[in-house]
Amino acid sequence: MESKTVLVPEGISGPAFSGVRYFCTRRQLVQDEQHATDALNLGLNTPDEPAQVYANRERLYLQANLPNQPLWLTQVHGAEVLDADQQDLGSEAQRRVDAAVTTRPDRVLAILTADCLPVIMWNEAGTIIAAAHAGWRGLAAGVLENTWAVMQNKRVNCTRFHAWIGPAISQDCFEVGQEVYEEFVNAEQALTRFFKPGAISGKWYADLSGIAEFKLKQLSLGSMQVHQSRACTYSEASHYYSYRRSALTGRQASVAYLTKESSK
Repeated sequence: MESKTVLVPEGISGPAFSGVRYFCTRRQLVQDEQHATDALNLGLNTPDEPAQVYANRERLYLQANLPNQPLWLTQVHGAEVLDADQQDLGSEAQRRVDAAVTTRPDRVLAILTADCLPVIMWNEAGTIIAAAHAGWRGLAAGVLENTWAVMQNKRVNCTRFHAWIGPAISQDCFEVGQEVYEEFVNAEQALTRFFKPGAISGKWYADLSGIAEFKLKQLSLGSMQVHQSRACTYSEASHYYSYRRSALTGRQASVAYLTKESSK
């Protein structure tokens, strides 16, 4: 399902649902867009000084009125998932994972991106939520499958789920080599439909958002409704950071949390 992206003060979101809140930041908070140089880079592995990034994170926490500081991850383009219900989650540097799952309303999940997919998943009862970082490597390695498995292991009492695929590089802007095409198609022939020939022989334009939606619907056996933002990080330069457009760039964050006590 495609759904219209909703502009919110913190950035953009998808359809509103009871019990959950989620959004993706932009290069500036919406209310600050008149200040073109007031960038909201939230990633530490970027050209900005760490002090500035920490100040931006605090700014996000306060202006977005979050219930807690976000649980930042050290993303490694892998497929490991953090059970964020644990008490001791270690430091950000120790959390070398690409997804997190929680049933706790005091846990604010966060994923950093600059072309890769931010994928938020939750159940309709609003008792579990997950956030995953899925570039092509993570998608191929199974980060969505592993995130779904952790969610299912929580045994929440709900059979209907939703996912929101936030701003990411669009197919027309994401040209990849033959090795990427083969990585996906050799594993699942049906994924051929998400590639079209590139401008150069042996290259392909890859639809990562389409691949993610296909995987999510397969995993959930049709119990998940997928909402696509369709915002392109590469082409919408004034709103989003894009690593492919410039390797020396910042990161936007997709933030997600539960807004009521679990009824498990």
